[in-house]
Amino acid sequence: MRSSCGRILVNLKDTVYQVHKEDDMSQEPKEMFLHAQDAPLPGDDGGGPLPPPTQTCPPCQPIANDIDDLNGELHDLGVKLHSGQGDKGELLKQIKEVERQKAATFRELRQCEEQNGCPPPKGPPSGRIVTVTFTGVVTLVTDHAHAMDPFTKKIPTDLADCEPGTINDPNTKTDLTFTFLGVRNASQMVGFVDFPTFCQFVVLSEKAPRITTILTVTLNNPMDVVGQTGPFTLSGDGSSAEMQLPKVTLHLHSSFHLVKDGDQDSDGIVTFTTGTAAQEGPFQPTGMHWDKSSGHIQLVGTTTLMGGALDKAHAQFTLDGTLSPSPIE
Repeated sequence: MRSSCGRILVNLKDTVYQVHKEDDMSQEPKEMFLHAQDAPLPGDDGGGPLPPPTQTCPPCQPIANDIDDLNGELHDLGVKLHSGQGDKGELLKQIKEVERQKAATFRELRQCEEQNGCPPPKGPPSGRIVTVTFTGVVTLVTDHAHAMDPFTKKIPTDLADCEPGTINDPNTKTDLTFTFLGVRNASQMVGFVDFPTFCQFVVLSEKAPRITTILTVTLNNPMDVVGQTGPFTLSGDGSSAEMQLPKVTLHLHSSFHLVKDGDQDSDGIVTFTTGTAAQEGPFQPTGMHWDKSSGHIQLVGTTTLMGGALDKAHAQFTLDGTLSPSPIE
């Protein structure tokens, strides 16, 4: 995963913090329709068990065999990813390319089956993999004496407040995207693809010499979310869904430092949920379930920051917006 730049500047009165975002690896929304079982996330459980051979009518079986070959490639790449073999970034790129090929091959199979009047596949419902984009706002609030006002940025993010080095970083992106995996119209698993970077300019001190900083919030390590998922569970009538993302460590980098670069940086572990977040200091927000008709969702998360000028301060993050396309059909 690459990181993208979108920053939230936190006014610590004497400190400005930037929130970084993961690089955009989003692709066109893609769907994979499996005949035998739900699509596993590449690399889960050391590569994930191989799906049973894809069965179809004789005219289309060669295409089904190609799908099985791609499943094998995904399995092998997943084993390498989870065992630490090779470069994680390069392995992730390969996995996404094979996923793209697999999605295209599934579409080819479905077209072949329709043209040849093949009977519908037997077994569990078809699987689905789709990349979904979040559009809305992110808000950060802390209980630090100099950073208590809420700071809000739009997503996709505007990099106008970011440091030049962040803006020019090829790993800096502005989108928030997720990958949903599961059966159509049923419970799914969701994971991060990209997390946006947020930047905020902050005046730390008006006294001479005037001190300012830029806070940049990013994922601490984009590779930490690779292969990690959380539940996306539909309500009984399918009109809404609960969602909880895998925990992430957010890094708050301050362009201002005392002795060396980064000595005023802070980190916090956050689990975003549509339910009620864990209580951290005065914060224990409750989000809003995803609404199928409008696409609206509100995810909340809390943390106790560690290190830097915000050490031991409590923080609350809110993601309020919509998901598109719909995670379910």
